[in-house]
This record gives sequence, C-alpha cells and structure tokens, in this order.
Amino acid sequence: MSPNYPSNYYDNAVISWSHRTDEGRRFVILAIVIDLEETFDWLKVYHRPDKKTSLASWTGTLYSQIVYSHDNYVYIEFTSDGSTSSMGFQIIVSPE
Repeated sequence: MSPNYPSNYYDNAVISWSHRTDEGRRFVILAIVIDLEETFDWLKVYHRPDKKTSLASWTGTLYSQIVYSHDNYVYIEFTSDGSTSSMGFQIIVSPE
C-alpha cells in the first residue's frame, strides 16, 4: 500500500520495495486499485533495482492490473511530485 492509504499519500515521496522468493518461482503483482495524480505520480515495477527492465508503469486511476515477474525477484518504486496527491494504491505481491 502507498503511505497513508486510503488517505492521500505524501508529496515528494520516493519509496521502494524489493521482494525475493525461492529460485524457480516468480511473483504475481496484483494492483487492486491505483489512484495517482495522472502523469506526475507513478508506481513502477521493475525486474531489478537497476531499473533497466520495466514490467509496468502506472499513473492515474486504474483497477485490477496484473503483472508477473520474470523470476524470483521484483523491485517496486512509488514517486510523487510536490503538488496534488491522491488516495494512492493497494497492491498484493505474492510468490507464484
């Protein structure tokens, strides 16, 4: 979940999460709700922290988005700018 969810998240946030599971498994990332300031605030899912391979980039308002990692590691980053904030997001990251 985004910081302060379901109330509005904070301005100028940069928060990341890393998830690792057993070798031979992968993750399913289910975004239940995403409510971010369109174009300026982002939730991004990457294959690794080097951010070379993007799996998903979300902004605006979306529901029921599903992404699968390539392997047993996934890196998620949320960034917001200094103006408008919204409710944020609720996601579930589960090994498959």
